[in-house]
Amino acid sequence: MHQLAYLSVMAKAEKKSGRPVYKTFKSFFNYEEAIRKVLDEPKKTESRFASLGKYLKERGE
Repeated sequence: MHQLAYLSVMAKAEKKSGRPVYKTFKSFFNYEEAIRKVLDEPKKTESRFASLGKYLKERGE
């Protein structure tokens, strides 16, 4: 419940000038982008030892 209260306060946040921080809910939380992040496979990054692994596989060790 505390998370819901915190997010509610953040969504209604205002700048010092009195203007809202988030003009629309989409600028506060982009649902489509969150779904895309969950469904996409994580990008594999080449590790430091990837070339070493390839070398050892070629040699059969």
